Amino acid sequence: MDAAELLQSYSEGKNDFSGEDLRGIRLNQADLININLSRCDLHGAELVFAYLSRVNLQGAKLNNANLSGAYLAQANLAASDLNTAQLHGSVLYRANLSRTNGIFANFLDASLVEADLRGANLSSANLRGACLRQANLSSPRKGGERVNLRRADLQGADLQGADLQGADLCWADLRRANLKGAKLLHSNLANANLSNAILHEANLNDADLSEAILNRTQLHQAQMVRAVLIEADFTDARLGLANLTEAKASKAVFLRCQMSEAKFTRADLSLATLRQAQMLKAVFHEAYLTKADLRDTDLSQANLLKADIGGANLTGANLSGATMPDGRVVN
Repeated sequence: MDAAELLQSYSEGKNDFSGEDLRGIRLNQADLININLSRCDLHGAELVFAYLSRVNLQGAKLNNANLSGAYLAQANLAASDLNTAQLHGSVLYRANLSRTNGIFANFLDASLVEADLRGANLSSANLRGACLRQANLSSPRKGGERVNLRRADLQGADLQGADLQGADLCWADLRRANLKGAKLLHSNLANANLSNAILHEANLNDADLSEAILNRTQLHQAQMVRAVLIEADFTDARLGLANLTEAKASKAVFLRCQMSEAKFTRADLSLATLRQAQMLKAVFHEAYLTKADLRDTDLSQANLLKADIGGANLTGANLSGATMPDGRVVN
């Protein structure tokens, strides 16, 4: 079926074109509200700036298709194939992209506000500058595949309030991304780059951030309870009032971090570098700080009660008013 035939049939009231062979069809700027294109073969199709509100593209083959600038609000793209598809600047507000194959897809500057991306495979996809506010990228509670964002490019993406529970973001590029209030519980962020990202009030409980890069990252009031932070680099990050209770941060780097009133209760900070960090009123109750580098740190009024500081280097540290492991308060 060619474009002229489809548009003519649509104008005459036909709405169901499911299963049609539409490879390479050109429907640029076409107005096709509510059309049913489920299971269609749209390989290499051109739908640039097409108006596709509430369109049904479930199970459709859209690999190598060009949907740049298309309006796909509330569209159903569940289980569709978007491998290498172009969606630059497209609007996918509240769209259903669950179980979608979006490997190497281009979502540059796309709007995915409140979109459903559960179980989607977006490995190596380009999501630079995309807006994913309140999007659902969580893993199914009972079985099913977690969202695959391995090596995805999310530089500058807006993910405020997004649900990324259990998502696989290993090696993802999240530099300058806005993840304020995002849910990242049990997510895999190992080796991810979160430099200059905003994670204020984000929930990273039980997340894996081993060897992740978080230089100059803003983590004010972030929740990182039981998070795995082994060899993560937090240089110049801001962690004021953050909760790292029982975090595993062995060999992590917190060089020059601002961590006033942060909580490290029972955290493992053995061999960690905390040099020149600002930790006014921070809590290290029962923390494991064996052989940690605490040179020139500000630990004034910090709580180190029952902490293990064996072999730790405290040269030049400010311990004024701090409670030491034995309960003694430094004058």
